[in-house]
Amino acid sequence: MPKMPASVRLVFVGIWVIFAASAAASPASPRERLQFPDTVKQSPYSTPAKVWKDFDPRREHMDVETTWAGTEAGIAYREFYFTGETAKGVPVRVYAMFGAPADAVKLPAVLHIHGGGQTASKLWLTFWAKRGYAAMSFNWGGRWENRTEFTRWGALKQGNHLDAIPGPVARPNQRTSSWYHWAVVSRRCLTYLERQPEVDPKRMGIFGISMGGTLVWPIAAFDKRVKAACAIYGNGWDTNPASKHEPDPAEADPDTQFWRKTMQGEAYAPYIRCPVLFLSSTNDHHGKMDRGYDTLARMRAENRQVFTPRYRHHIEPEQGTALPLWMDTWLRGAPKWPKSPSVKLLIGADGVPALVVVPDRAKEVTRVEVFYALQNTNPVSRFWRSAESHSSGTRYTASLPILDPNHRLYSFANVFYKSGLCLSSNLAEMVPAESGAARATDVPDLLIDGGSTDYADWYQTAAYTDPVDTFKYLRSALGPDGVKGFGLAPRLGQVIGISTHKVGDPKWRGPAGAKLTFQVLSMKPNVLEVACVERDFVVGMKTFKAQVSLTTAANWQTISLSHEQFSTESGEKLAGWSKVEKMELNSPRWDGEMPLFAMFRWER
Repeated sequence: MPKMPASVRLVFVGIWVIFAASAAASPASPRERLQFPDTVKQSPYSTPAKVWKDFDPRREHMDVETTWAGTEAGIAYREFYFTGETAKGVPVRVYAMFGAPADAVKLPAVLHIHGGGQTASKLWLTFWAKRGYAAMSFNWGGRWENRTEFTRWGALKQGNHLDAIPGPVARPNQRTSSWYHWAVVSRRCLTYLERQPEVDPKRMGIFGISMGGTLVWPIAAFDKRVKAACAIYGNGWDTNPASKHEPDPAEADPDTQFWRKTMQGEAYAPYIRCPVLFLSSTNDHHGKMDRGYDTLARMRAENRQVFTPRYRHHIEPEQGTALPLWMDTWLRGAPKWPKSPSVKLLIGADGVPALVVVPDRAKEVTRVEVFYALQNTNPVSRFWRSAESHSSGTRYTASLPILDPNHRLYSFANVFYKSGLCLSSNLAEMVPAESGAARATDVPDLLIDGGSTDYADWYQTAAYTDPVDTFKYLRSALGPDGVKGFGLAPRLGQVIGISTHKVGDPKWRGPAGAKLTFQVLSMKPNVLEVACVERDFVVGMKTFKAQVSLTTAANWQTISLSHEQFSTESGEKLAGWSKVEKMELNSPRWDGEMPLFAMFRWER
């Protein structure tokens, strides 16, 4: 795989800064004694509705300047600048692109809102034009390294992503925040769209990626021109801890609480009247899975959720198809979707927890995949086990063996339909010991992964963010002696980056004193970095690394590592396996044929 570009690596930077700042805060008093300072209490923007009450996205002249136009493969494109807003007498000149089938009129239209570090995308214009849509993509992030075309923010320096004001902005008021101005220019894009002859202004939708997904919520809430929306990864709760079961360091901070009340995505959800799709991955660091369900629960409008299991900031093709199908339904009159599958956790007659799945339109279902996770309250680092489901009429049931009835249990299902649609259920949660005569029937296993599931428990660490691509990263193959291994697809270049959260599951957690062993097939000498991560992608995260030198060999090479061989960049040694939540296999440039990995286990 080629090195991940900076634009993709930094999709989440802005939100991560905000979260880290809030998590580092020290609460001064219990929330019930919280007192807002006068500057906050007197703010004219005390609700989301008041933040946007007097904003008119059509008011200002757009002053469009086309810099390029052309037709390629039957699609007409143009690049241009327009005025997004004016501050201190200086216009904000927004860089944008537009595309549509040549000579088309009155088409449904879609606005793409890019993620952090990204920019306007011609690839998305082509994607939508091939489906018979007009589409617009623009740059809100401003100046960036090696970027020649971008939005000139003028006097609003904070409009540049690199200059964005970190943390909640409650003073002098929320309209000084970067997020407000990014939403302003997004809504101005809808004004441009509705005025184009190629566009039917009554059939416009929006979708946003990561930070762009965060922007979807205020736009969909207060711009009635939006008839369908899809938030990808972004779901609000940006200043909250990843786990709902952890203390909130900012609970007594008045500025943060005011920001949450008026500017975060979850505050906008109740105002939305158009249908919304939330598309994400179970382990995403930006839009935490559990919080996504909380945001959707606040909505009055129709909504659905679709999750790719085990990945972070990546949508697999099976789930990515939901985006265009969602727009087809609401903007082109395609058949309406089934309702979200319902699920319920219960304790079976044998004492084993089980998930019961009841999908809508059961006759159209092709398969049901059930996933469950144990003990870990942090959605970013959970390991999602697979559980086989069995159908009985219109219901599917999956047994969920556990090691300890006191471990918190999470479960959901993905239901697949003949149309190609994948729908995720609600998230079910319980502590089995509190819900009946639950029994522990599972046992720890020293074999982490022997290939029986085609290594589906692993994921490509830096997988593509936008669901506009459709390729798969991982492959399984037979190596020497008929041993099944796995690796990355050869087309992806020479960078190795593969991860799993399986070692954080209590079933596969490393015992004290055990060594991590596995096999590698390397046709040339190479250096492999093995990393173990504690508190994955939350405050206090630590990464311990060990270097492995590989020789040229036509057969499997066996690697054995003790925890003492892992250390941080500062020299801190890994104390043991008990707090490890993730394991990574890395190499910045692999020499020769892509490697295979196999037979991961703990040896005492």
